[in-house]
Formats: sequence, C-alpha cells, structure tokens
Amino acid sequence: MKAYPSQLRGGYDFSVTREVVDLLFRAHERGQRYGLLLPYLNMSGVDRHGNLGMNKARFVDGKLMIASRWETHADSIQRLSQKAQAFAPKLCLHAYTNVWREKVWQKVEDAILKMTESEASKVFKCPYCETDYTLRLQYNTTGGKTIVMDVWKNYGRRDDGVLAHEQIFHFNPSSRIDAEAILRRDLRADVGSLPALAPARIAGMKRGHSYQLKDRS
Repeated sequence: MKAYPSQLRGGYDFSVTREVVDLLFRAHERGQRYGLLLPYLNMSGVDRHGNLGMNKARFVDGKLMIASRWETHADSIQRLSQKAQAFAPKLCLHAYTNVWREKVWQKVEDAILKMTESEASKVFKCPYCETDYTLRLQYNTTGGKTIVMDVWKNYGRRDDGVLAHEQIFHFNPSSRIDAEAILRRDLRADVGSLPALAPARIAGMKRGHSYQLKDRS
C-alpha cells in the first residue's frame, strides 16, 4: 500500500484509529507495500480552529508511540481557556466524557484558569490509557499569552493485550489502570521531546487549508 504524504487537514481532527495502527505495524514488520510508513503520521500545520500543531511518530522497543504539540494564543487567561477547548479531541477519546463521569478535560481547563507565571507548567496522566500530556503557559513580549500542550501516546506492541493500550481506542473505557503504574509512567522520556513549532514555516499557513509536511525523521 502506498504511503501518501502527510497533511494536517484544516477542516478535520486527525485521529489514529485501530486500522491505521494495524497498517503501521504491517509496514514496520513486513515492508512498505503491506501498510503505512511512519511519515504518514509526521505532520504539521494549522487546524480548523487556527491552532498550530504537529505530530511525530516513532517505534520504540517495538511499541508505536506518537508525540504531538499544539499551541494557541490569546490576550487573557479566560480567552485562552476557551480557545484551548479545541485541544480536547487531541487527547484520548474518553478525555471529554465517559461512562465513569470523570471529565479528564475539565481538570485541564481548570488548570489553565489557575496558571500563573510562578506555576506555568502542569503534567497530567490519563487513568484509563497510556496518554500523558503537559500544559505550559508562556507570556509573550506583546502582552499576550500562549498555551502549549504536548501529548504523548503509547499504542504498545501489536496485539499485546495490555489494557492501557487497548483502551486508547475506547470512548468508554472498562476500568481504570493501576495507580502505581501511572505514577511510574514517563512517556515523554520514552518517546522523546518535540522540536519547537517554527514560526517562519508556520507563518504562511492559513486556517482551513491543508499543508504537506516532508518527512524529517
């Protein structure tokens, strides 16, 4: 199967489905003609809300791991919190609402409203799947503010049967994962850090358009 150039489509939220993961593993294990190569997920651009974003996928010790970075800008914390609501679909499928009535995203939104210069970074770990995310508040020289959200996801190995990897595909996860495992988890160290979004490259992009990203791996 041909691996098409990756794009961040302005009108849609890109999602990594179980089928996409299967095709990535096929290409990784058997060659390009059998699936999709990692550059399919390596993309950057502007989403339909005008937020800057990028994805970077890697295989680490046989596990598929994806790191993403999203940025949005505003003049006030309140406005920043409103614009950051567009980040919710970038987390887990169950981050916004689930059968456990635990609104993971609400904790993120509350943290943004409480952020100050002295406490400008927060780390969150999903209790249902292997997704970690970090929020950072940056103060701009023009007086505005920027929220940067980094997301690290571990899809595990092919058919490994691990609950935390399986539930990454579920809107309604069946149970919480082990609390000690969550505390020990450090996906950022496993996946690696992301480069800063390059203003010079992003500046020419317009909301609602598609942009092709050349593979940088």
